[in-house]
Amino acid sequence: MAQREIADEFDLEDLQYEYPRYEYTKLKPISGTDFINITSGGDESKFEIAARAVNLSKSYLSFDLNMVQPGGGNFNFLKLGSLPFRQVQLFTRSGVLLCDLLQADTMSAAIWPYITQFDEFKNNDQAHNTISAAGDTGRFSASPLLSPSRTIASNNLRLVQNTGSRSGAFKSDVAYDEMSYVVTGEANGFLNISVRIPLSMFSHTIFAMNKDLYVNEILEMKMIWKENQKFGFTSNNRTTPNFGNTTIYNDIVAITKLSLFPAYQADREKELQMKQAIDAGQDLNYLFDWVWSAKLNIPASTTQTITQRYNISNGQRLKRIYTVPMNNIENKNTLYQHANFNGTSTPVIVRNFHTELNNRRLQTYDVDPAQGEDYMIMRPMFKNSPILTQNIFSYNYLFIDSWEHNIKKEFKNAPDGNLIQGMPVLEEQQYMYTATTASLAINWYTFAVFQRRLKVNKLGLVVA
Repeated sequence: MAQREIADEFDLEDLQYEYPRYEYTKLKPISGTDFINITSGGDESKFEIAARAVNLSKSYLSFDLNMVQPGGGNFNFLKLGSLPFRQVQLFTRSGVLLCDLLQADTMSAAIWPYITQFDEFKNNDQAHNTISAAGDTGRFSASPLLSPSRTIASNNLRLVQNTGSRSGAFKSDVAYDEMSYVVTGEANGFLNISVRIPLSMFSHTIFAMNKDLYVNEILEMKMIWKENQKFGFTSNNRTTPNFGNTTIYNDIVAITKLSLFPAYQADREKELQMKQAIDAGQDLNYLFDWVWSAKLNIPASTTQTITQRYNISNGQRLKRIYTVPMNNIENKNTLYQHANFNGTSTPVIVRNFHTELNNRRLQTYDVDPAQGEDYMIMRPMFKNSPILTQNIFSYNYLFIDSWEHNIKKEFKNAPDGNLIQGMPVLEEQQYMYTATTASLAINWYTFAVFQRRLKVNKLGLVVA
């Protein structure tokens, strides 16, 4: 049957759009102090979010981060593109856990370039050192720690050599639009940046859900900071830091002016409607993501296999699995390093691989990274992302198996958060990643993303 559409010139019908309005409140940590000195990690910061309708994805954290003077004419390097926390939790006052993101720093370092939209990435503030040797404090920025370099490729430093980069070893592949990987301080100088992180960057969690969340009780957000040596390193060479001329950063990382800015629904009538629905016995239903993280260190060998098992307790639907081969030495210039090409045309970590679900291969052939076969498999998944070239992909290497579908074509007006996505988990699922590798000890990280459901009613909260 033919569909009829009316031209704008003939369409005189009024349309009314209900749009959200948010008001921000500045919160300090429950401890009452907005500063913390980080050394070995494990330090906690907690915030209380009022029992109101709040959009977590539009809320943000703000703080200043300072690395102290390295001495001896050395330079401090701050690694960008990673959360400063190793664990993030959200739970209600009554104890219902809504988020428990483990290995948050490593996960963000691996997946942010793949899931961030390029337009959003381009609009992010660039991280600047606000304290130079000359005392210049005028280069203020509120960086979310992921932004374009906005400079020529030869000025954008990478931390390991990468074959095929158009501007040479230890340099980037694309001018201006490739992501910044580090911020460098002055010789024997402080390194200070101002950071603002939207909670939507706590990827694949309830924090990234673009909905007004109302649970009718106080929420507590807890962040456990990573250790000082995971923030960066020190080197006597500003232009080509390598494992021979870098040292572990063992000084204090000072966090100051720590604040949370929750985005509360400004229209109290909307909030009242949600409360009345609960009081009337109705359910508020939310679909949100939950990540299950795993780390496995495999000693040097040329065949390495990672096996993970999941069931309904992990979530209702399996959306995707990220497999990330990280350098076995997670400090100095190899911090969060998962480049698969490093000075030669032969992959230095993964030579070929395949994945299986329940002993059934998901690829009928062994995928060859040297031929770009993994890049071509995944390219549709990270279209319009900061992964602009195969070279950038190889430097930020991982593999994604996905059970999501681009059903926005069929549901053009449906918000992403309303779409049921992924493979139903009706029984135990066994996932295997088998690779032929260089004879190296590798830290394998697996991040499995599940879709879960939160029901809020007058009896309380249920997470399934």
